[in-house]
This record gives sequence, C-alpha cells and structure tokens, in this order.
Amino acid sequence: MKPTVAVLILILLDLSVSAQTWSFDEPKMGSVFTIAVSGPDSLLARAAAYKAFGRIDEINLALSDYSEASETWQLNAAAPGDWVTISPDLSK
Repeated sequence: MKPTVAVLILILLDLSVSAQTWSFDEPKMGSVFTIAVSGPDSLLARAAAYKAFGRIDEINLALSDYSEASETWQLNAAAPGDWVTISPDLSK
C-alpha cells in the first residue's frame, strides 16, 4: 500500500452557510494525494482541488528524475560547463 499524502484546503466563502467537505484523490509522484476542501459549493471545491493538483504536476515536472522532460533530468544530462535555465521551483 502506498502512503497517502493529505492536503487540506479551507475555502471560507460565507460563514453563514454550513460548509461541507469534499475529497479528491489523484496519483502523483508515486503516491496518492488526497485533497480535502471545505466550503459551501462543490464546484468551487473541485476547482480548488484541481488547481492544487495542477501545481503538484508543475513541481513534479521540475523535480522528477524519472521524466526526460523534467528540469532535473535536463540539468543532469547537460555537459559540464553548459548553462541550463531552471525555474524558481528547482532553484529553491
């Protein structure tokens, strides 16, 4: 069984409306990410979760050592002395 990474995002749109919690799962980076979003609107919850999943994909594209398209792969493949432009995600 792979570990599950849980991320909780709270959306406070209107405190007078009772909030529900929606959970979204996607496989990412060799694990299953679960994002739970609380708020009064399921469509906004889904949009927030998939925006977070998109950000996870961006970070993975910079850091993955399994994908030839990743910045890490390209940096490792560069000849000694060659300059490689990297994103802020990789430079931090």
